[in-house]
Amino acid sequence: MNEESPHRGLSEREGAAVQKVNHVLRVTCVRHHDDGHESGLYDVELGLADGTRVAMEITSLQQEFWHRARHARDQRTEEYKGASLTHHWIVMAHAERVRMKQLALELERLLDDLERAGVLEANVGFEEAIGRLPVDAQAAARELGSLHVHDVVTWEEDAFAAGSPRIHIALSTRAIGTEGALASTLTNLLADGHNQKKLARATDCDELHLFVDVEDLAGPVLGGGLELPPCPPDPTGTLTWLWAWTSAGDSSGLVFRARPGGHWERYNVHTGNLLPWGDEAA
Repeated sequence: MNEESPHRGLSEREGAAVQKVNHVLRVTCVRHHDDGHESGLYDVELGLADGTRVAMEITSLQQEFWHRARHARDQRTEEYKGASLTHHWIVMAHAERVRMKQLALELERLLDDLERAGVLEANVGFEEAIGRLPVDAQAAARELGSLHVHDVVTWEEDAFAAGSPRIHIALSTRAIGTEGALASTLTNLLADGHNQKKLARATDCDELHLFVDVEDLAGPVLGGGLELPPCPPDPTGTLTWLWAWTSAGDSSGLVFRARPGGHWERYNVHTGNLLPWGDEAA
């Protein structure tokens, strides 16, 4: 592998990930592997000072949520016609949790129940808000909430072309507020398996790493100073290391790594020093 600039040919996201692991791994050279000439390639190959060759795939939680949810939503456009509905509805769902197949099966019926109860907008994500709705609408609102919808609202008729579907699904993300929620989210990411499938092609590399940019979703969790629960296992048995990093707040100078099923370690991004849990002075 030829020695190259750490940023040569890399996207901004890929270059940032390489920067975060650079001092921890003692990276000496970088090769951009996913050059677009075919699908299913992992992102970068790293050469380390000790001669180890690392294949690394780089992803983000928001990217994963949005990709899967948008794809599932767009595969079911025929199911959003809402022929029985009087109004156009904007349905706002949590991208990281919604299951579009299940939602599509129930959505028209539940929105019809709201219309019959005279409800044209509702926050269905909190029991307190649901309790303020007419009694006839509360069961439908609770069921929408259980399907990971958080708000529904009708929209003006003239905002849509004649004959367009009456159900319009918008996706949103929400913060991961606890260590357990972060672990659950990573479990779902690993269960999907498509990142590991890319890395499994790196048969000439010694280690296979998955770098996850959790963006601002878990900043309070990763920056809180409390030791994280164990990393979820990799059901495919592919990964050598899983990395996590967030740009949010005080945690942006830290990067975390763990062997699948093992305990998280945290490092100073700028020095590569291991920071023991509870040692905030480090």
